[in-house]
Amino acid sequence: MGIVAWQKYLGLDEGSRNLQVARPEQKKRKIEFIPVGSTVDLSRVGGRLYPHFCFREGQMLVMLVVLICSTEFLCVQALPGYGKTLLFHVPLIVLKKKTTQPFVSFVFVPYIPLKENMKMRLKQNDALNVGDVSSLLHGDFGEKDPT
Repeated sequence: MGIVAWQKYLGLDEGSRNLQVARPEQKKRKIEFIPVGSTVDLSRVGGRLYPHFCFREGQMLVMLVVLICSTEFLCVQALPGYGKTLLFHVPLIVLKKKTTQPFVSFVFVPYIPLKENMKMRLKQNDALNVGDVSSLLHGDFGEKDPT
């Protein structure tokens, strides 16, 4: 029942499976861009998560791309310690505060201590409903059950 509920929540259930194979001659549907935040919002949220928050070189630009990106997937490659996890946290929190549309985002974290620290920080600040993908697959939806 748990996986079916998530599929329905995301519009991936059998009832919404009117998917067609994309052909080169077909036009791609345009995703309408609606601005949902600003650099001020990013700074405020960063300050709420980290007391001495300030952007490192290039971080604000990447966060803005994450915030206003209209693609389904976005990959960021940077050196260890650059703040890649933060690059996704902050824009997602801004998005949560500025829109009522539900969304699900997956941020893959390579180290268990980093993952646990991230979950603790986000739950303490009531910023995002976070959890492990394994919990999602076993029907544990955390605080908000999409059924």
